[in-house]
Order: sequence, then C-alpha cells, then structure tokens
Amino acid sequence: MEREAELKNWLSGQGRVAVAYSGGTDSTYLLKIAVDTLGAGNVLPIRVRAQFHSRRENYDAKDFAKRIGVEVLEVPMDIDTVPGLRDNNEDRCLLCKKALYELLLKTARDKGFEKLLDGSNAEDNEPTHPGAAVRQELSVCSPLAEFGFRKNDIRFLSARLGLPSAYKPAPACLASRIPFGTALNDKDLRRIDEAESALSALGLQQVRVRLHGDVARIEVPTQDIVTVAQRASQVSSMMKTCGFRFVTLDLNGYRSGSLNTKSRQ
Repeated sequence: MEREAELKNWLSGQGRVAVAYSGGTDSTYLLKIAVDTLGAGNVLPIRVRAQFHSRRENYDAKDFAKRIGVEVLEVPMDIDTVPGLRDNNEDRCLLCKKALYELLLKTARDKGFEKLLDGSNAEDNEPTHPGAAVRQELSVCSPLAEFGFRKNDIRFLSARLGLPSAYKPAPACLASRIPFGTALNDKDLRRIDEAESALSALGLQQVRVRLHGDVARIEVPTQDIVTVAQRASQVSSMMKTCGFRFVTLDLNGYRSGSLNTKSRQ
C-alpha cells in the first residue's frame, strides 16, 4: 500500500523514536512498522499504567512487544495526581488525555528520545475527538493520521502482517463503564476489570460491564446475546464473585458510549 511505503520512508529518517503504545490496533501496527524500519534498538514503546487500565490489555500489549524484540517501558500514573479526574465529570477524557501525554512526553525525553509517536489515525483527528486538541497543544506526532491512515486501512494492513490486533475490538478505559458524575474509586474499577476478564474467558470478543451501583449491566454485540443468555446462571455467578449484587443483560446489545451520550467510548 502506498501509504505504508510513505510511512516507512518517513520513519527511516527519524533515527530513534518512542511510541505511545496501548496495545490497540493502531499503536500495535505503528510499533511493528517502526521496529521493522528502524530496528528494535531504536524504538522505545512506552505504556502508561493507571487504575482504569485493564490488566488483560496490559499483559497482551507487553507480550506482543516482547515477540517483536522490544520491551515495553511501563510508567505508573495514579489518577489521584490529576486534579478533578476522580470526579468523573464530562471533562474526564480531556483531563486524562492531557495527563497521559504529558507523562509520555516527559518519559520519552528522560530516556533520550526527543520524538514521541502515537497511533492516532485520521479519524481520531476530528475536532470532536477528546485527544485531538491535546495532541495539537503538546505537539505529539501522529504519523498514521498525517499520512491519512483510517481504521479500516490499519486493520487491513495489520491482517496482512499477521498481527493479532488486526480485528481487535477498540479498547476503552474502564472509567467509560461508569456514568459521569459517579466518582471513580479503585474498588469499582477493579471489579469491572475482573468481570470483563471473566466474560472474555468465555470467548466473548467485545464486552462491556456498565456499572449502576451494585448492578452490572452487560453489553455484548447482538449476535452474542443468546450465547450469554444461555449461560445465564454461570454468568450471574461470575459477576457476583466480582462483587456485583445484581446482573442484567442489555437486550439492545453493545453500543459505543451507551452510558454517557456525549462519550465516544
């Protein structure tokens, strides 16, 4: 593909780069192309680890990086260090993105990498996207967006490379399972993470456990609703083990941003 050739040509002139690496489809593709072009010794994948990040996603990201010869530099971020973040108001994503990118940039520079790349694609550069303004403000380099890669392009090229992330559902931070105005606490974030990990172990590829007090509202794609319903007793038991008193299955299926209509997650 012409865009991929342009990306490789551009990367070849960058010397050494740090990559903001989440383990999602976009950043995995960018990391793979960067390593192939520059060599493992010239690429530093950096991943922020906070209370709202899934432990399963963290393991998968580090495992893939290891397989292509690079080690992820994991940087902890306590959400208590970001004023207002625990309040979980409508500016949550903006506060979070700015704190994440500032930490990534500082870490990269402390390690001697002046250029930080992130995997945002052309669709992520729309003005309504919560990270677009932050990336522009902090001068974060998003080569996939700059070369016009869209999500479907990245999935196609990832599949051609045999990357396990090619058709991986888009991840979203665990805070997106909690309604705006409900303060974030570590206990709730942990039980959501445990509940989604348990459901994923049943073979479900796309799953959200939305928090409504002591109620877990499970969202899966409509084609998986019957599968979950047929295992209702098992699923209910699993969710209660994770700390929920009541368990519901949303018959409308998975919808991005169903908790908060203004959310994109």
